[in-house]
Amino acid sequence: MKPNLQRTNLQVDDYLDLLNLATQLGDVRWKKEITRKLEMTLSSANSSIEPQHRRTDTQPFSSIDAPQ
Repeated sequence: MKPNLQRTNLQVDDYLDLLNLATQLGDVRWKKEITRKLEMTLSSANSSIEPQHRRTDTQPFSSIDAPQ
């Protein structure tokens, strides 16, 4: 795995852990901030990936934790 991609994966993992914690604590403001930073990280990573390797089946983060 390329070093930049590996670093990005670690950042995403960390943000997802923090997002989970913010959700458990019920801290809406912190959750929004983490989500914003996570989206920026993924956007930056996505722009550096060659078009044939990009995923098109991603969903917005707000729908991941949405109650069903």
